[in-house]
Amino acid sequence: FLFSLAVHPLLSDLQKRHSSIWVLAYLDNVFLLGSLYGVLSAIKDLSDSMSEVGLSIAMHKCEIFSNGRVTECRSHQSIRVSSSGTLILGTPIGQPRFIESSCSDIALKGQTLCDQIVALNDPQSGMLLLCLCHVPCLNYLCRTVAPSLMQSAATLHDNLSRSTFQQLIKCPELNDEQWDQATLPIRFGGFSMLSSQSISSIAFVSS
Repeated sequence: FLFSLAVHPLLSDLQKRHSSIWVLAYLDNVFLLGSLYGVLSAIKDLSDSMSEVGLSIAMHKCEIFSNGRVTECRSHQSIRVSSSGTLILGTPIGQPRFIESSCSDIALKGQTLCDQIVALNDPQSGMLLLCLCHVPCLNYLCRTVAPSLMQSAATLHDNLSRSTFQQLIKCPELNDEQWDQATLPIRFGGFSMLSSQSISSIAFVSS
């Protein structure tokens, strides 16, 4: 919050001086939208303004996303350059292949958590952690990424939930009917193992 207060006047001034680009920010995430040269110029001006108040831009965390002419800015202050896509507040945007791959990578990160849940050797605690921590972790992407690009990630996520659930209840394999019941809310006789595949369309449309 304090950082936001300090940087807000700088961003407001940057927008006035660079009217050809859009300056968007959320907390410490700043996005500059516009032509390549306009963005590069704004980055330099912002860096100079921040240095005057004792702040600096972490260039290694910055990224330029451009559909063309990426070679012209590859050497600019060590900023990463991408022509396929980037992440905006955790959501991948860009070419379809990049979006699908990024969503799948995010889904696969749940493997570590699920392994740790099983390693607890405590089904009661494990079930709560699975239901409250792992199962909902793709909900945000389901709301922000088109269902057609979420299919692979949603399938990976659901398969991981199902595998972990089976290990917790000491059942080597559930049939599809049994798993469908487990995905139902507790009030309907299930375990609230919500399926990302089943909610991706309605989550995206409702958002």
